[in-house]
Amino acid sequence: MKKIILLYDFLKEPGGLERVIAMQAQCLQKKYETISSFAFLELHGEASKLFQGSNFVTHGRFFRDINLRIMVSFLFPRIERADLYISHSFICSTIAYRQKLFHNIPYFIYLHHPPLFLHLSSRERRVWSKASLYRRIAFFIGVLGGFLLRPLDRFVVKHADQVFVNSDYTK
Repeated sequence: MKKIILLYDFLKEPGGLERVIAMQAQCLQKKYETISSFAFLELHGEASKLFQGSNFVTHGRFFRDINLRIMVSFLFPRIERADLYISHSFICSTIAYRQKLFHNIPYFIYLHHPPLFLHLSSRERRVWSKASLYRRIAFFIGVLGGFLLRPLDRFVVKHADQVFVNSDYTK
């Protein structure tokens, strides 16, 4: 049986993106071995209830703090082998690209929105970043490393085997 891994940064709140991943997992597991993998996973939170009956794991390591765990997963992910990866974020797309580069494993990207910490205007990013500590950290990473990360984002999207978008805005 083919193995598919759905990748995302964190499972903490039951938002729209998390519901999409949960629905994908439910549909795909009818025909494939399907695992949802998160850098940070709040096991007993509301969002984890979306995945009842599904397999999910964490690819983050070293830290309990959500922010550190997500950032470190960018550089040192603990990722299971699969026949296909489906990424739902910038960080996870870079992880999937490395699997393709080193192990010739295809990956798809499902773009919910562009990485806002990289692609919003400076003023919009400042407003966006005020919502949480994670966003403030992402904002500063975008300010300091955006000149490298924006081309990397375009590169991993360009090299994906398939890209799906959920709106014209995302294109």
